[in-house]
Amino acid sequence: MYAESLRKQARNLGTVAVALVQVPFGRPGATSSQPTYDLGHAVARLAVVTDRIATAQPEPDGEREPLRSASLGEHVDQLLADEGKFVDAYSIFLFGSQVLHSFARVEVPRRGSGLRPDWASLVKLLDRFPGDPMTSSIRYLNVALVLARDVLAEHYVPGHYPTASYSDASSIRLGRVTPPSDGGEPHLAADTLLRQALGLAPDSNVDPFLDYIHLSEEAVERSRGMNFEQAGLVRKAFQMAGYHETAPVPWILDALLAVLREHAKARGIAVD
Repeated sequence: MYAESLRKQARNLGTVAVALVQVPFGRPGATSSQPTYDLGHAVARLAVVTDRIATAQPEPDGEREPLRSASLGEHVDQLLADEGKFVDAYSIFLFGSQVLHSFARVEVPRRGSGLRPDWASLVKLLDRFPGDPMTSSIRYLNVALVLARDVLAEHYVPGHYPTASYSDASSIRLGRVTPPSDGGEPHLAADTLLRQALGLAPDSNVDPFLDYIHLSEEAVERSRGMNFEQAGLVRKAFQMAGYHETAPVPWILDALLAVLREHAKARGIAVD
């Protein structure tokens, strides 16, 4: 479904990576050669993973027949093949986060803010400049990529149940949420946080679990307009009740490429 987009994005990421790695020492606009070099290699690793997903074999049409009479070896092969798709998808979030943290190490000093060169500082810095070409994409990546990696991988909760879906390896959308409970928690508290982040009034007539699922998707979609404080409420909610479903990987990579190109443009680095 998304294979063609991913293949093109892998190539574009590779082009950006080469441009960053080749930035000579002392080039005008360079804050430091080593952080730029590290950023280039982080982008290259993301390009490799993206290309792997884009070139993965598509699923055959129709439902796969269960291996009732299959040998143990065939069961093992199928299980590993299925999980391999998710390993690659998780890698997008792991290596994508590496890119963003490496990017902050270069971008924050470039802006001469005096802030600590980390991701949180960059998001808060751009809150001061809502019209900056990077701001909406950085805000989106803060929720769609960094927060997804935090909840789904770094702070993996075994008790959450998977909500991942895919039609082929290139269209995987990851997710894990807390199961619903009779008392409504933790979804009631998490739903309240999402409503605050989205500027919605409380609604005691909704099912807290179903409303949480709906609003969690809306929070990702509307994250381009969220400042650091609003995104913090989403973070608390997702850490509490789970990240229902990630945005399509091509959308995330589009935002990331836009940020990298804007950075390169500001430094006079040709990436196209």
